[in-house]
Amino acid sequence: GFVWGLSAAVKSEITLSNGAVDQSSFFDFEVCRMPEVPKIEIHVIPSTEEPGGAGETSVPSVMPALMNALAAATGKRIYTMPLKKAGYSL
Repeated sequence: GFVWGLSAAVKSEITLSNGAVDQSSFFDFEVCRMPEVPKIEIHVIPSTEEPGGAGETSVPSVMPALMNALAAATGKRIYTMPLKKAGYSL
């Protein structure tokens, strides 16, 4: 989920031409590749709860977290996505 959210924030874009989507597969829809992704450290927390999915919940949280981190680091808010349009890359 994190990598998909990072891809959406930094690289991925769906464009239209003549009312049709230009991207047809992951060959022309940019997603982060493993060498581009920062090191991810995972901690499994013991629990008595039933197992369930958790990856998808991270997708929508990546964009605001990244945008706020960039604003804190640069002092400027960015309102353009994907971030590659504003000159940012991984």
